[in-house]
Order: sequence, then C-alpha cells, then structure tokens
Amino acid sequence: MKKLLYSLLFVIPSICIAQELDFTDASDLLPSATVSDHAIGVVDMNGDGMDDIIRMESSGTPGNSTQTVFVALQQGAGEDFVNQIIGTMEVSGTGSADAWGMCVADVDENGMNDLITGGFYNGVYVFKANNDASAYTAEIELNDEIFVQGMSALDIDNDGMIDFFICDDNDISQILTNDGTGNLFEIASGLVPETDDPSDNSGNYGTVFTDVDNNGYCDLYISKCRQGVTDNTDPRRINQLFMNNGDGTWTSEGVTRGVAIGAQSWSADFGDYDNDGDFDLFVGNHDTTSDFLINDGDGNFTEVTSEADLESNFPFLVIQTSWVDFNNDGFIDLLAMGNGNHTVAMNNGDGTFETYDEFFGDFPVNSYALGDLNNDGSIDLYVTANGYGGWGNEIWQDRIFLNNGNGNNWIKVNLTGVESNLNGIGARISIYGPWGVQMREVKAGESYGIQNSLTQHFGLGTNNVIDQMTVTWPSGQVDNFYNVDINDQISIVEGSSAVSVDELNMERTISSYPNPVVDIVSIQLEDFDKLDADDVELRIHNSVGKIICIEQVTDPLIELDLSDLSGGLYTYSLTADSKLIGVKKFVKQ
Repeated sequence: MKKLLYSLLFVIPSICIAQELDFTDASDLLPSATVSDHAIGVVDMNGDGMDDIIRMESSGTPGNSTQTVFVALQQGAGEDFVNQIIGTMEVSGTGSADAWGMCVADVDENGMNDLITGGFYNGVYVFKANNDASAYTAEIELNDEIFVQGMSALDIDNDGMIDFFICDDNDISQILTNDGTGNLFEIASGLVPETDDPSDNSGNYGTVFTDVDNNGYCDLYISKCRQGVTDNTDPRRINQLFMNNGDGTWTSEGVTRGVAIGAQSWSADFGDYDNDGDFDLFVGNHDTTSDFLINDGDGNFTEVTSEADLESNFPFLVIQTSWVDFNNDGFIDLLAMGNGNHTVAMNNGDGTFETYDEFFGDFPVNSYALGDLNNDGSIDLYVTANGYGGWGNEIWQDRIFLNNGNGNNWIKVNLTGVESNLNGIGARISIYGPWGVQMREVKAGESYGIQNSLTQHFGLGTNNVIDQMTVTWPSGQVDNFYNVDINDQISIVEGSSAVSVDELNMERTISSYPNPVVDIVSIQLEDFDKLDADDVELRIHNSVGKIICIEQVTDPLIELDLSDLSGGLYTYSLTADSKLIGVKKFVKQ
C-alpha cells in the first residue's frame, strides 16, 4: 500500500516545484468564430507534427439540423490557424445534431488521422482523410441504432488495427472492429460490457483505456450515469472496470478493485501523480464530490480524496477531467471542468496539491481539449462554454488559451507502430531520471467525448537529460533509448531509433495501392528525386514483425508481386541510408 498522501513521499531537490502558471487568450489566431458543444479535439490532423483543433458547430432547427466539422490547422507559433472543413453530419426527426463523442485515429493506416464522432441516434460518422489530408470521405456506421456518448480507440482484438468502443446512453455500448483495411464492422467481441447485476446496460457516459495492473494490456473504465435514477446502487449508474486478460477476453472487476462508484460519473482519467510506476484515478461525479483514488501497484484502488484535501475543491458538475503537467515540473497536475467552472490542482511533487480556479477570466468554461497549440513545449487549451452543462442560454464563442510557460524543460514524443497499430495507441512511454519514473499512455478518445493530443508530453523541471526512455508497445515490443535530448519533439518508430521531428521531411507522401492486395502492390514515393540518400530500401514484415522481403529502391514507383504470400496483415517500411522515412500496412487476400 502506498504511503498516505500527506506524508513526504520523496525529496527531489533538482526539480522546481514552484506553481507559476498563467494563460493568454489567443483566440484572435482562430480563422473563424465557432460555437462548439463539449465534443472538441486537439490533435495533429495533417501529419506536420503540430497539433490542430477540431471543432463543430450546429445550424438549422431541431429535427432538421446540420453539424459542420472543422479542423483549424496550426501554422506555427504566433501564426493564424487555417480553416478546413472535414464534413457535415445531418439529423432529421427528433433530437439535435450535437456531437456527444469524438475520437481520432488512423483507421485505414494511410498515414493521416481520421475522425470518428456521433450523437443522438444519427449514426457514428467516420470521416476518413485521403493520403495528404486535403479531403475527407464520410461513412456512417450503426445508422440510428445508438445514442453516442464518450468513445475510445484501442486494438481490442490484438490484430494490429484500431477498433472503437462507443458508449450508448440508452443501451449496451457498441464495439466497431477494424477488418484490417479501415472498414469498421459491428461484430461479436470478447469484450461484453454488461453490468454485473442484470439491467438494460444503459447509462454509459465516459470511457478510457489504460493498463491499471501493469500487465502490458490496456483495461477499460466506463463512467456511468443514468438520468432520473436516484438509487446509487442501481447498476446503470455504477462505474465499471473491465480487465484485459490478454487473450481476447475481458473480466468485470470494478467491485473487487475498489472503483465501482455509483455517484453519476461523467468522466475519469488515470495518471501516475507520484511517479511510482502505476496509474492512479480521478473520477468526476455529479451527485457527490469527485473521487481521487490511489493504485497499490497491482491495480487495486483506495479512495483518499479527503486525505489529499481535494474533497471541497470540485464543487460543480464535472464534465471533463484530465491529468496533465501544466508547469513542466515533472509531476502531472489535475484539471476538472464543467458548468462554467474549473479547478486546476497543481501537484507539488510531495503528495500534496495546491488548487486554483481563476485561470480563464470571465469565460465560463465547460469543456476543453489539450495539446501544444503554439509548438513551444507547454500544454495549451481549446475551450468551449457550450454543450450539456454549459453556461445558460448565453452564447460564448470558443477560445484558445496558451500556456505562458516558465522555463522548465520538456520533451514531446510521437509514436509510429509497425507490428502495433500505426498511431501506437495503447503504448506506454516511461522516462527515468531524478524524478523516479514518469509514464504516459497514448490514448485516443478520453474523458467525456473529447480528443486530446496523441503527442505525449513530459515536463522535466530543471533537469537537462533523460537517463532512459522505454516504449512498451501493444505488440509486446520494448524499445529503450538512453541519454535522450530535451526540449525537442521526437518521433519513435516501433523497433527503430528515435528521430527528431525536425529531421523528418513531413511533406513526403508515400502511398500504396490496392489495399487489400490480391497479387501486385504498387508503392509510390513522391519527391523521390529530392532524397539525399545512397541507399533506399523497402522491407516487408509479416504480422509478428519478421522481415520476409528486402528490395533496393531505385525508382519512385515500386511494384511487387506478392502472389506467393499467404493472406493476412503485413507492413512495409522504407528507409533512406538506414533512416526510416515511412511505414504503412496492407492486407493480403
């Protein structure tokens, strides 16, 4: 069992624990005024290494309305964002066009992220980007079968492709499984999210995948709320934890592990607040005070909200919550927001917190998405005052709040999977130094229907070196790096070396067709004549990462006869003078 929070857990003199934190309203950088609901996102959508902003706005009248989906593309520090329309969602009949959930991942693994979103019985929209994210194609899944709430992505069936878990307010949650080519199907899964006691399995609001017991497999936590139900023992409002057994099966263990909370929760997040190597839990509730629980290292939790002096610090209807290191001191802080209020609990690094609630002036914050919106190594916010729990009938336009920073050091990490899914979703990054161990997991879709950046961020305080960085991939591959440079954004490819994002030519496009492959695959490498390399090599890997083919590349168009390959999922990688320049997957029929 961990020591009590009010005890001195450790002493780290090299890390500055000063809690200076300040934000600047930089909404004038937005290309247009937008009034979004609570489902918003901050994530790189065009592959340039910088976080962009996903926002939505409704028009029309109830029963005949349209939700327009925009991405505001970041151009660099101090530069205006550039607008791009991703697509629209149409709603007819009863209900509204509001999106309640959002998730971003590269569904078809063409190298560009796709957007999955949905709302009140208008289907699950999958907006797929083309190979340079200049246009999107909309596909609709589940039609009018689901009242979408939160959603999250993970390789649920361990086949190397991203699948989606989608919360349903009025029925059992749904799973969309990837067939290996980017097509999603509603099929049977070993994850059956039924309540422990019989019910209609409704009341599913927030969702997050995380590895709570350190066994290498991400588990699933569902925040439950059933409106109109006042009995806190009703299974429709008791949060659920499904443990991933690693063999395709999942087991409900919320009660035995101490996280079966029945307080009408909308969101939750896991983070290692004390850098001891396991993920702790904060749950945002509506009926009672929110809950802070610590992990004993084996995935069992103890509620210590009062001991942490956090019991009275979230006196509002919590919509969103996240762990994030705002001041780059090496210890994650806690953010909760909703109903026009917010609390930031700054982590002092000694097991205690200092809380603040006046960071955003008179703007009545309700929801947010997190990422680095000026590429300076500090975490910023895109916020909205609207959506459920929003600020009355007054209309507030969305805003950007940039973190002013404080001089502390940092590092950001992007992952590219080879045997694992291309985004590296579900991977764990651990960095070691005087702070102990800091850990992050790559999450797609979290809290209550928001998307935070897929780029993982670490604060380092005044330390100027990372002794060791370890990436544990969903495939089981473990990559280690030593004496890692700081104040940089690096890209790590599964089974390869770490490369600064600045070293990558982000404009180079690699495409392959057809997919699935029957006999011949064509691989096109644009800007081939600009490659300053003596040796360009193509490798094909099977589903367990084994190299089965190596070809020297002398022409921008590569055609390979794969008729002798057995059916299944494969990956190809391209290197120029041993430096990786592209990874993609394909299915052989």
